[in-house]
Amino acid sequence: MDRKSPLNLFILAAAMFIVFHAYNLFFASEVGRSFDREADLLQFQNETGFVFLGKFGVKFPATVSSVQRSNHSIEFHLQDGTKHSYNGYEGYGLKVVKLKCDSGGESVFVFRTAEKL
Repeated sequence: MDRKSPLNLFILAAAMFIVFHAYNLFFASEVGRSFDREADLLQFQNETGFVFLGKFGVKFPATVSSVQRSNHSIEFHLQDGTKHSYNGYEGYGLKVVKLKCDSGGESVFVFRTAEKL
C-alpha cells in the first residue's frame, strides 16, 4: 500500500483531530474564555470534571483572567487583598478561577475535581 494512500491520509487526519481536541479538553488554558452568566461558568466547569465550592464578588458577563491550580488545599487573594484558603480536600485537585467583569471588578470561583486524583 502506498504511504500516501487516501486511507493513510484519512487515518492521519483523524488522529490529528483527536489529539487536538484531547489537548483542548485536558490541557488548554481557560484564560480568555468568556461567560455571559454564572450558570454558564458552572456548567462548563461541571462538564470538565469540577465541582463548585465557593464564590466571591459575582458579576457577569465576565472573562477568565487567571486560573490557579493546586492539590489538597489552595490559597489566594481577592482584588481587595483579602486572603482566603480552602483546606481539607485531601486527594482532590483544586482551582481558583478569576474573572474580569465587563462592568469592572473581579469575580472569583473555587472548584475541586469531581473525583479524587
